[in-house]
Amino acid sequence: MSCEQVPLIEFLLGELGSSETEHVLSHIEGCPTCRERLQTMAAVEGVYRDQHSSDQNIPRFWFVAAGLLIAVLVATFYPIWHRSSIDSLKTASLASEEKYPYFPLHTRSGSEGLETDIRERAFAAYSAEQFREASEWFIQLPPSADTLFYSAVTHYMLEEYPQALEQLAEAVKLDNQWKTVGLWYKANIYLKTEQKRPAQKALRDLVREGQNEYRQKALELLEKLETR
Repeated sequence: MSCEQVPLIEFLLGELGSSETEHVLSHIEGCPTCRERLQTMAAVEGVYRDQHSSDQNIPRFWFVAAGLLIAVLVATFYPIWHRSSIDSLKTASLASEEKYPYFPLHTRSGSEGLETDIRERAFAAYSAEQFREASEWFIQLPPSADTLFYSAVTHYMLEEYPQALEQLAEAVKLDNQWKTVGLWYKANIYLKTEQKRPAQKALRDLVREGQNEYRQKALELLEKLETR
């Protein structure tokens, strides 16, 4: 739900259903701009009520008037109110939308039978970009470095970033071959979640790893982040 779509007036009038109300509350909780809009509306309401305490039509009039006022304020001060969020949006837009390509793997655990079948199903779903199905298969496998890494990328594509970070760390711990690409996805997770400084640190760590397939991309991202 974007800020323009948030029905603040209807919300304050109590005209929304329970589901819509929950969506608005969820948005407001994570959106400083809309919280500022509500605070401004509340301040205007307080002044108006003090001056027109005997008017029985105050609630609806006030909300309509406040809605118009906020629309003007947002249009006027949008560049100021949203500077940080716009920068964050630009930061998030730098993140990769690509999954790591699947290369047929030979399991190090010597598994066979049912586990092999689950592994094949997991990677088939991953290759077909059926990430929710892939995730459900991966969770049934023993935690090897390879499956943990691909499961982490699956969570990344599903925007389940805490799980992705946890599994990337475990994959690198089990097998250092995943370190450079692990840093790449770690940096992208921080970009997606609008954490500029951790993203920069992960990218610098990746550059310090020396020549690798992501080094040039990391340098380019660092240069772009310096302008944000």
